[in-house]
Amino acid sequence: MEEVIEKVKEVIQIKAGIAKQENLLWQKAIEALDVYLKYQQKLPKPKLASSVNEPDRYVDTKGAAKYLGLSVGTMHGWRFYGTGPKYIKMGRSVRYRIEDLEDFAAKNVAKQSPPYPSSGHYKGQ
Repeated sequence: MEEVIEKVKEVIQIKAGIAKQENLLWQKAIEALDVYLKYQQKLPKPKLASSVNEPDRYVDTKGAAKYLGLSVGTMHGWRFYGTGPKYIKMGRSVRYRIEDLEDFAAKNVAKQSPPYPSSGHYKGQ
């Protein structure tokens, strides 16, 4: 019986040693992740092409649509019919300058509608 107890003790010690090694491996993995996260936080943040803070930058169709508050489909249609803002073709890519988008928006400010005619059809009269 004592032999069995000794063997059980050996197995328990072996298992405990393995558990300690596994625990150590997990701790090392966590430390490596912490180092990686600290490294990532120190890297400069990439600037987005659709940044509106830099007027000399170019934006793609999606960025231009977002800037003007329109759909991408509207931008495609305007480009097809030649009625939208100026754009630049670079190979197959289409880009808009923020400055051109602002000019286009400024030129398309709606004028105030004339008042309703006094024909009596307007509810207020």
